[in-house]
Amino acid sequence: MTTTPAVSYADWLALYARDVSTTETIATARLRAITGAVLAYIGWRENDSGVRTLTSTAHTVVIPSLYGLRDSTRLTLPLAPVTAVTDVRAGDDVGGTSGVDYAALVSGTDYRLDLSDPRSPALRWLGGEPAGEEVRVTLTAGWSTVPEDLQGIVGELTSWSLKTEARRGKTSASDGQTASTGYRPEEWPPDLLARLAPYVCPPARVVRR
Repeated sequence: MTTTPAVSYADWLALYARDVSTTETIATARLRAITGAVLAYIGWRENDSGVRTLTSTAHTVVIPSLYGLRDSTRLTLPLAPVTAVTDVRAGDDVGGTSGVDYAALVSGTDYRLDLSDPRSPALRWLGGEPAGEEVRVTLTAGWSTVPEDLQGIVGELTSWSLKTEARRGKTSASDGQTASTGYRPEEWPPDLLARLAPYVCPPARVVRR
């Protein structure tokens, strides 16, 4: 499969301004909005600082034992890629979010991190599934450098969005509410959706961070 050559965000902004006769302020605002739409589509979550970023950082998630999301041998993690798991606790939901009401599990004794499938990282239970309604996991997820192809997809979606609205006469100086093309995945070009598929996070129900 041919991959579109990488183009930096700065280069994309210059192209937007030239191709749709708009300002870099509008292009930057649209790039930010499209980036948020893409992150939502692939299932990326806020990190422990409340920021949604693809840069490698700490995420804490609480995953319930209901809805078939856990089995007796493994727990699929809700983000990918994962590079480390720093804390795992299991217990019952008694309203606590600090983890003091959960029992700590030990790496190498109770579980191991399974990265054999980078797109579906999991915890493998070594001593049987832990007791309790929930598992609380603190992990490191994301990239040290965001993949060039993913950056390119965001850039192409932004360019497509601006050009489409320019043709419809909708692009405004403030990139206001009428300028909405490109925020809904059902509108996106099929080839870009296909290229996004490898970045979609594993399905999981997370009850809270």
